[in-house]
Amino acid sequence: MVDHDLQTLDAIVEAYKQDQRRIRGLRETTLQSYEQVIRPFLRTTLGEDPLDLTRLMPPDVVKFVTSLQDRYAASSITQTSTALRSLFRFLRMKGYCDEKLELSVPTVARWGLASLPRCLDEQQLKQVLEGFDRSTPCGQRDLAMVLCLSTLGLRPRELAELRLEDIDWRVGTLRLSTRKTRRGAVLPLPREAGEALVTYLQKGRPDDRASCICAAWQPPPWHSDFGSRHHSGSGSRHSTCGSGFTARGCLCLPSHGRWPAGEAWRTSQGGGRLSWPSKPRHDHDLRQAGPVGTAGRCAALAGGIAMTDSSLLADVEEYLAYRRGLGYGLATAACHLRSFAQHAEQNGHRGPITVDLAVRWALCSRSQKPAQAARRLAFIRQFARHRALIDPATEIPPADLLGRVPHRRQAHIYSDVEISALLQQAGRMRPHGGLCPKTYVAFLGLLLSTGLRLSEACRLTCDDVDVQQGLLTIRQTKFRKTRCVPLHPSTTQALKQYATDRDAFVHSDPASFFFRTQRAPRLMPDTVQSAFGCIRRRLGWTDQGRARRPRIHDTRHTFAVRRLLRWYEEGADIGQKMLALSTYLGHARISDTYWYLTGVPELMAIASKRFEPNKTRGRQP
Repeated sequence: MVDHDLQTLDAIVEAYKQDQRRIRGLRETTLQSYEQVIRPFLRTTLGEDPLDLTRLMPPDVVKFVTSLQDRYAASSITQTSTALRSLFRFLRMKGYCDEKLELSVPTVARWGLASLPRCLDEQQLKQVLEGFDRSTPCGQRDLAMVLCLSTLGLRPRELAELRLEDIDWRVGTLRLSTRKTRRGAVLPLPREAGEALVTYLQKGRPDDRASCICAAWQPPPWHSDFGSRHHSGSGSRHSTCGSGFTARGCLCLPSHGRWPAGEAWRTSQGGGRLSWPSKPRHDHDLRQAGPVGTAGRCAALAGGIAMTDSSLLADVEEYLAYRRGLGYGLATAACHLRSFAQHAEQNGHRGPITVDLAVRWALCSRSQKPAQAARRLAFIRQFARHRALIDPATEIPPADLLGRVPHRRQAHIYSDVEISALLQQAGRMRPHGGLCPKTYVAFLGLLLSTGLRLSEACRLTCDDVDVQQGLLTIRQTKFRKTRCVPLHPSTTQALKQYATDRDAFVHSDPASFFFRTQRAPRLMPDTVQSAFGCIRRRLGWTDQGRARRPRIHDTRHTFAVRRLLRWYEEGADIGQKMLALSTYLGHARISDTYWYLTGVPELMAIASKRFEPNKTRGRQP
């Protein structure tokens, strides 16, 4: 039933905020950020009061979101999409729209490599704490705040809302009543932080009736000189986990744009204040490298979703342009969707997509495996969902109609014997005594010792391989990021020897590719795959039952598993080491690295053995 009271912008926003407070329990700060999205959207789309909410259409939503591509980062656009979905759920409950409006909100690609936090060593942390003037009330308060943040891992909001009654001085505990998770907690109060709090409460805190411990009569030390914007205090929170991660008890500074990432805190000589480095520059490499980078292109994308009588191939191209404008690559999807459109035109199909058409195309692949048909149908399903927002007659294929899309296959972990046989067979390639065998031996050895992707190793140039420092520079990887990979001394020596052998056959300059043959100036991934197939056949590595033959990508899995196995044998904390491994491998999400703990039987067996002593000790006699 339509609520006719929602006719002005203020009334809509106020009703929405009250609903979100009552149903979802959102904080005021979250509602304020949502309001900053909802007001410009409704005003831009519907104009001045009174507003007719029934006029909202899916093209209006897509146009508004895509228009933000040049002005905002992917994280800001993601927050915009979240706010719009929340608004449309509210309007659907009030009877102004259906679920199509909610489904039309684009999903923005957010790619980023897992990164290690920047940390201060013990000496730098000591300088930070000694920089406060403990003879002044401001210095006493700031010292107590930083110690609470760094030793207890408190969030800045938790520290700001800390009250006198939350500290139990008799048992030395601190109670948190309001947390991000809306769950209370009782934490032990470290002696150093407790003594700083006592000193501040006795000598520095203003004599007023307020119950908050940290009086806000003077700006905190993380206020910067960059205008009204100030830095978040969350960096001190990471000191608790940073002490274990770095094994030195240092304070971690995350690189999320608001902290002076990558630079150490500097203390001034007088006054007890912290002097901050210059404002860091935000990393917009992903957005700059995207296929769509101008406002004109975004406008074209937004206008391209309007309903037309164009062919299915034209609809596919519009869909690909629209999704690429949101940051997705879609190389594989583009191949499949164009093939689907050509199949429809060859069969004389006109009109919207049907389930029968999608299934017939999915089943006509070269491979007769059901998994391949299910994977092909998944691409059509996603495209059909987009087209259904424009043409309601579009039929969306049901999920799992042709079976489930297979996920990651089980990795093959090369044994020492298999690695030795692989490198020996690569050294027997023709021409004997030429550059080709040396290239493939060095190439496969690099994959096994660093876990690089095949495409990353093929794109290495001579300038990217620093054999003096033992460092690789991997540029524009799978997720359009650049990272540095340190090398083991044995790997560095092998690459140095290969460079000497290569230069004896062909001339190389810093801009040329590092791996090459006498006939080709670089190794192409398809060429490497073909050569690896020949090596595999000569070794007799074929499919046996349910076990599949090894792939060249399994060299990456082998590196990761061997590294984890060694850490397990050394008794290292895998939780702390996993972030370093994720950064080294160039994973976008650390969950991709944790997959090895569940997807590899060798690691599962070792993990289970580590829990057996605990189970034994826990049993009653």
